[in-house]
Amino acid sequence: MSIAVAAAFALGLAAGPGAAQSLLDNPQQADLSPLVSQEEAVVVSIRTSGPSRGLGLGEYEENLPWDDTGWSADERDPEGNREETIGSGFIVSPEGLILTNAHVVVGADDIIVRLADRRRFFARVVGFDRPTDVALIKIEAKSLPVARAGDPSKLRLGEWVLAIGSPFGLDSSVTAGIVSARQRHVPGSGGVPLIQTDVAINPGSSGSPLFNLAGEVVGMNTMMMTASGSYSGVSLALPIDAALRIASELRDHGFVVRSSMGAQLQEVTPELARSFNLDAPVGALVIRIQPGGPSDQGDLRVGDVILGLEGAGDATYAELQQRVTTWPPGRPLELRIWRRGKKSTATLVPTSLRPETAMSAEPPLDMEPRLGLTFSEPTPEPSPPFSAAIDGLRVVGIRGAARRAGIHLGDRVFAVNDIPVSTIRAFDEALASLRPDRPVALLIQRRSVLSYVAVGASL
Repeated sequence: MSIAVAAAFALGLAAGPGAAQSLLDNPQQADLSPLVSQEEAVVVSIRTSGPSRGLGLGEYEENLPWDDTGWSADERDPEGNREETIGSGFIVSPEGLILTNAHVVVGADDIIVRLADRRRFFARVVGFDRPTDVALIKIEAKSLPVARAGDPSKLRLGEWVLAIGSPFGLDSSVTAGIVSARQRHVPGSGGVPLIQTDVAINPGSSGSPLFNLAGEVVGMNTMMMTASGSYSGVSLALPIDAALRIASELRDHGFVVRSSMGAQLQEVTPELARSFNLDAPVGALVIRIQPGGPSDQGDLRVGDVILGLEGAGDATYAELQQRVTTWPPGRPLELRIWRRGKKSTATLVPTSLRPETAMSAEPPLDMEPRLGLTFSEPTPEPSPPFSAAIDGLRVVGIRGAARRAGIHLGDRVFAVNDIPVSTIRAFDEALASLRPDRPVALLIQRRSVLSYVAVGASL
């Protein structure tokens, strides 16, 4: 059993043959609906909120363009210290383990997962790995449908693939395209070669599954190459075997064990190869040695070119990076090096990198007083279309359930369910008259837009 398949079974993923055999037999047919209807149940949308993480209009932008009420996401708290994001993910175990991108969930105070059947759950972060941008999160659910793992090594250039995710918050959106490259090395991928496709990926698609025509997940959509912040024709997915291997470590330890050789390396270009009298641009050039680190103790020098590991040569920079990081810490590693026009060897003992561990707020247990809202009494001036007698309670503080529901500072509350409120006392009395085990519907006005918003710890 391969490592990828073993990891799939360990996480609960099915690895059997796909049910969309007709699509495999006739890939030229345009109708992908049988595949979509079968596999969309394993895809989830993920909404988070937390302190601003400084996401900009680049390949990692995940800002919500709107929320469930139809209000613009530009209408944030005046302090600008909160951020709402959205992403995608897919279920990898019946007990609620979900795979997504680390940049979607790391640093969030609240993580809410919505399933394809519209059920919603609070989630916690089991673990994450920034170098590969993988995160494993958990919801409290059972008997969930599970994605089936495919074999990325069998992908062919030009083969049809499709993605299901939540671009711009549009849940269960389907896009299709072809495989453009099978092993694309790009910065920010942790040394793992990515699958390049022309499947349309946009903000909110991060963490969505990439399916082959057998209905198997062959990758997790991780990033797009863009100058505008939106899809520009090049999308990149982490192969599912790598994602599952990382997810297994996250499940077992909460982090990924990585090795460091205590040196900074650079890719050897054709020009650098000629400068160092190499026949071909292979290996990695040592540009910095950490004093007292493994490379220093192993007598590696600045200007050495690492050609390969453990007797093998002509390795690429990306291959060397991946081999070193996955090498067991504390186990001696032999390097083949090029130094001043001659081949030689050096042995060092990599050390373990200090991992980041998951820090995630647990799902709330109790309702906040007044749903987490702080009000000021209404002003004498009327706010059309309401009269001065019912001018609404102005929101001056938000936390907990109210923040998760999307209420903002400056909003005005006019009703609790169907009970009009114009004073804090009236709000408290209306709230006390309702069942405590159900969400509360608040009639909110933001600028000139009116909308009911459901607030409550129960999803």
